Amino acid sequence: MTCHHQLSSGHFFRAMRLVAAVLVLLVMSGCGKDKGPEPVGFGAVSGTVRLPFSQAASAAPAAGARVRVFGGDFDTTTTADTLGTYTIQSVPARTMSVSATAGECFEVTRSGIFVRKNETTTVDLSLESHTEF
Repeated sequence: MTCHHQLSSGHFFRAMRLVAAVLVLLVMSGCGKDKGPEPVGFGAVSGTVRLPFSQAASAAPAAGARVRVFGGDFDTTTTADTLGTYTIQSVPARTMSVSATAGECFEVTRSGIFVRKNETTTVDLSLESHTEF
């Protein structure tokens, strides 16, 4: 009997080592993690934010407008300069949304903006009033 018991222990320990090795491989491969599609590089988003025509005779730049680029797990903001221009670097190369706000009365959002790897995507925005006068 002793011989048979030792044989079973040997098989058991070999099976346990095999199970442990498979578990290590699964953990190292990231099995079970759902982080969504990984970007295939990074680009930039740049443009100009302008006030609505009704607020300025020639759609003046919206200096100080808050510009946000977001999509997936990426979300960052910047402030437009005195000419209404902005640039956001290191944006994942994928479909994003870009929004701008100025004060409490003006905003705009554009969705479906595709950022390409190693390129600057131009997104010019014209603010719209979201209050009724």
